[in-house]
Amino acid sequence: MLEQAGGELDFQDLLDQIAVALSLGPSGASPRLSSGRETALSNDLRWALSYLSIEGKVRLSSDGARVHAVGPPGLREAPTPYVSHEGAAAAAISPSEDETDSDEDGSDLARLFRQANRRLKRDLLGLVHAREPAFFEQVILDLLVAIGYAPRSDRHKTRRLGGRSDGGVDGVIYQDELGLDFFYFQAKRYKPSTTVPINEVRDFCGSLEAHKAPKGVFVTTAFLPRTAHAFVAAIPRRITLIDGDGLGDLMIRHNVGVKPEPLYELKELDPGYFRL
Repeated sequence: MLEQAGGELDFQDLLDQIAVALSLGPSGASPRLSSGRETALSNDLRWALSYLSIEGKVRLSSDGARVHAVGPPGLREAPTPYVSHEGAAAAAISPSEDETDSDEDGSDLARLFRQANRRLKRDLLGLVHAREPAFFEQVILDLLVAIGYAPRSDRHKTRRLGGRSDGGVDGVIYQDELGLDFFYFQAKRYKPSTTVPINEVRDFCGSLEAHKAPKGVFVTTAFLPRTAHAFVAAIPRRITLIDGDGLGDLMIRHNVGVKPEPLYELKELDPGYFRL
C-alpha cells in the first residue's frame, strides 16, 4: 500500500488502508477503547509506529520495496486485530489526544507543551516496553534514586534483584544506615494499552510478607484496574501503585530517560512604558 501511495502515507490514510486490508470496513468501524476517544485498531497502529520511532508520515524503505516486490517467505493471512482490555486506555497515553486537546485549558503555548509531554510519555513507554526486563528494572531503580529515596553517591543502599530467583521482587532500597527502613519494588512490563491482572498485585503483596518488608512499590507500563487500588487500600501493608501514565510523568519530572531542552524566556509588551 505504501508503494501504491508513492512511498509515503499520513497516519489516517494508512489506518484506512489497513482497515480495508483486514476487511474491517471504514477505519472507524473497529471496536472502540473504553475511553471512547479512538478505536482499538488506531491505538495499536499508533503504538506500533511509536516503537518504530516514526513521526507523522510512513515511508517505504528500499528494503521494504524489495520485500514487497518478491514477497516475504511464509506470508500468511493477517491475524485478527488486537482488542484492548476494558479500561486499558486510561494508561495508554493515546497519541491521538495530541489533536483533541481542549481549547479551554489555556494558551496555545500551554497546549503545545501538554501535547509535547504526551508524545514524550508515549515514546518513553514504547521504548521501555521494547527493552528487556532487566532494563526496565534498572529504570525503576534509577527513578527511585532520582526522586530521592536513596542518595546518588551511596548506591550500595540500592540493589536490583530481578531474575528467576528474585522471590517476587525486583529490587530493594535501604533508607537508613542500619537497614531498618527499607522497601522493595516490582517492575512489570506489559503492553501499555493492556490491563495488569489483579493477581500480580496480590502476588507482590505476598512477596513483601515473605521478605518481612513493611512497604513496597509496584510499577507497570500498563493500566492498573480499580480492583488493584481497592485491594492495596484494604490491607495494612503500605503499597504504592504506579501505572504507565504515572510512570511517564515521574520519568519526565525527574529527568530519567529524558534531558531538558534549553529554556526560552517569553516576553510581552509593557503598555505602561508607552503611556504618555
